[in-house]
Amino acid sequence: MVGSVEEGGRRWLVVETGLPPFKRDRRAIPWSYVPTGDVAGPTDRNTLLFGALASFALGLLTLLAVIALLSRSGDHGFVWAALAVPAVLLLAAGILGYRLWRDPYAPGR
Repeated sequence: MVGSVEEGGRRWLVVETGLPPFKRDRRAIPWSYVPTGDVAGPTDRNTLLFGALASFALGLLTLLAVIALLSRSGDHGFVWAALAVPAVLLLAAGILGYRLWRDPYAPGR
């Protein structure tokens, strides 16, 4: 349960936690209006998440394709050079994943 109470010109947010009806724990938290503007807060970073997952999936698929080509007999000169593609995709996935983990409250750029 959540409610608000005003007393003496101050506003309080009342929050009930616990496991009702066995245990109830009501707490009043001061509720002041947060200043707007350029303040740090959680941001949506769906493009980073999509980019990390997509590059990881494409990196694994291209690695699978390169391994399949290496399993065939014949000249493998160009196939060894093709290993750079999954390496770059997996490296990009690692960098994007690190950026997601590193600072979740960074303002969106």
